Amino acid sequence: MKLWQVDIRSADGQPDALGADAATSARELGIADSLHMLGIHGFLLQGDLDDQRVREIATSYLADPIAQQSMTGAVGDSAWSDPHTVGLAKGTVIHVLFKPGGMDPVAQSTLAMLRSLSYRVDEVRTFRKYWIDPSRSSNIDPSVIDRLSKKILANASIEQVVVGP
Repeated sequence: MKLWQVDIRSADGQPDALGADAATSARELGIADSLHMLGIHGFLLQGDLDDQRVREIATSYLADPIAQQSMTGAVGDSAWSDPHTVGLAKGTVIHVLFKPGGMDPVAQSTLAMLRSLSYRVDEVRTFRKYWIDPSRSSNIDPSVIDRLSKKILANASIEQVVVGP
């Protein structure tokens, strides 16, 4: 039984609404005047799966092959914390997940769909991930990241934030 991660982001040339919306909100709320973020949504899949099956799930069922691109791998792989994998020289990553035990309707419907397709999946969780590009952002320090996380990226009553890998 292995835990897999699927990251889904906009394809090259497609708009990144998740990242752009967060950056716009930060500017409008006076948290950061100049902020460039890359937004990613994704899935954690636990089950009797191998790398090929996870790639198949990602490309066939979770990502739109025209507007999105996906990246798959085992949780804990060093690529997940490497900004080069998303085209940045360096950056800070912020993860937002539903708190354990909370409702995650997208995860529940994804689990039901994958099981109906005979994939041996035991659990699914969703997340959002934001990469802050320091070369295109100004004055990004830990206090800004904390305010950004609390005011824009997550709802503290139902979500948890993890800054870093």
